[in-house]
Amino acid sequence: MKVVTTFLWGMFFLLFLSGQASAQLENLHLFGERKNDTGACAVNKYSYTLANLNSVGSGNDIEITEFTVVFDPNTLCEPCSHSEPAGWTYAYTNDSTNAKITWTYTGGASYTLPAGSFLYGFVFHSVCSEESVSYTVESDIGTSSGNVVGPVPVELLMFSANVVSDGIELSWSTASETENAGFELWRSEQGPENGYRKITQRLIPGAGNASDQNDYSFIDDRAEVGKTYFYRLADVDYNGTVTFHNPLRVTFENAMPDEFALLQNYPNPFNPSTTIAFDLPVRSEVAVKIYNLVGQEIRTLIAGKSLPAGSHRVIWNGRNNAGQTMATGIYIYSLETASGLVMKKKLVLAK
Repeated sequence: MKVVTTFLWGMFFLLFLSGQASAQLENLHLFGERKNDTGACAVNKYSYTLANLNSVGSGNDIEITEFTVVFDPNTLCEPCSHSEPAGWTYAYTNDSTNAKITWTYTGGASYTLPAGSFLYGFVFHSVCSEESVSYTVESDIGTSSGNVVGPVPVELLMFSANVVSDGIELSWSTASETENAGFELWRSEQGPENGYRKITQRLIPGAGNASDQNDYSFIDDRAEVGKTYFYRLADVDYNGTVTFHNPLRVTFENAMPDEFALLQNYPNPFNPSTTIAFDLPVRSEVAVKIYNLVGQEIRTLIAGKSLPAGSHRVIWNGRNNAGQTMATGIYIYSLETASGLVMKKKLVLAK
């Protein structure tokens, strides 16, 4: 099964997958962001994220083998560098009619994108610097068009939701921030595109200017059991400009875990980041750590933090506590509680 999309420097657009039910087609999206990046081989960094907007835990996973981004050859500057998640390959072609970037999954028969999850890390650098461009999206079920803008002040690593005892906990991490005053969270009950209302009463302070990872969280304690919500994260820069990021869909079910559990990380193998999920049946003080195979601590993701009962997630970006990128290999991740419980699993960092 293949995905084919046509657009120009897309910042927000739909991606369609042939051979899937219409509900899944409507909920598979591709999001792109442009950020100034003078430290690379060019002035612009383009980051793309695949998103399955079906409700977390619904079981509506989507199988993907390939997707193609088709540009106007008069607009596209050939990328001077690129990177992609583990198991994916990159190809660039230009036949004077279309310039194409194709990402193909070679890690198996197909890539499974679980309901409510995102696949980050499709990145390339280019010297192009268009501020606002129109685009078109073509598929076998229709065509749409729009306009895109950039650059974005915040480079998002992760945006996720967990059902906890007192509501829905929203968590996000940034890879970098430029003149970021803070964040707002918006919620809709109507769908991923409209009906949003701000649920944060005051701005959640950002890191201002930062080139390292920063982590944030917020609990929506007004969510009602049995309802499905769409959440969007917005960052606000020093000038008051608001930039919205990709939406997340969550169905609020109040079923709490009945035992401690450390789940297998996803994706695995991974590059550049992976999600580690764990369940807590009661409020607990926990630590989540990464070790090498000889038992040396590499990274502390959560350090002795009291968390409510529920399902939780944390992201590891493949770096140690000093911010250095770790080598390809097998690592151990652990869930440790103040009561003495220790649970461990293995993960694979592949480059």
